[in-house]
Amino acid sequence: MAKQCAICNKSIGPLGVKYATSDNKSVCWKCIRKAGYGANASFVDIKRKSLDEIMNHKATQTKEKEQATQNLQNFVPTTVIERTIDVDEKQEMFRLTGIMNFANIYNLSSISSYELVENGSTISSGGLGRAAIGAVTFGGAGAIVGAVTGKKKTKTVIEKLQVKIMLNDLKNPVVYIDLIKKPIKQNSKEYVNAIKKADIILSSLNTVLSNLNVVENDAIEKASAFSTTDEIRKYKELLDDGIITQEEFDRKKSELLK
Repeated sequence: MAKQCAICNKSIGPLGVKYATSDNKSVCWKCIRKAGYGANASFVDIKRKSLDEIMNHKATQTKEKEQATQNLQNFVPTTVIERTIDVDEKQEMFRLTGIMNFANIYNLSSISSYELVENGSTISSGGLGRAAIGAVTFGGAGAIVGAVTGKKKTKTVIEKLQVKIMLNDLKNPVVYIDLIKKPIKQNSKEYVNAIKKADIILSSLNTVLSNLNVVENDAIEKASAFSTTDEIRKYKELLDDGIITQEEFDRKKSELLK
């Protein structure tokens, strides 16, 4: 029995391409294309979407593009880290430098952790969540250089060295900064310079996020202070109206100010 497209209501013949949604609706190939999906739209990807998500896909894409354009227009770098990361501390945003990365702007607050990856293995990491800023496995500037270059010299070939930044963003969960992209020896000057650059990048990231954390904590404290003052004013009004006694007001004020 032929299926019917849940969007255009046309019959999908036995030879027609049909997609199943997460809510068990059938959608024809033409409607998938009209919704903004590519010609090679994956059946698995569509299966993860509900019919409403598919129908709103193009509008969602348009909104995301508009937001990306606005972020780009508003982005003004206040700090440049080793010619690899531009940071707008006022907007609390960052982007990787380079033509291909120019329009990809991320929230600093979305950074969950960051690490140095050598030949696919992590050799140093930091961040470990916004609540644990400072609880990092590398120290200040120079710590990575000392830890890595202080080891016994070897002729090991390093094929890739990257700074890996993890984000709390399902669409962009990770971004990479390539420091070594071709094989070089571990005892070479190029390797030492790359490690030094990584050291500065990771230490600078730690500083930027620590500063951001301080600003956020100040804002929380101010909001908390305002909330406490507001509560005291409310109880003062109750006291003035004779609803509570002076003793009750004093006790409540003491509790709020602790």
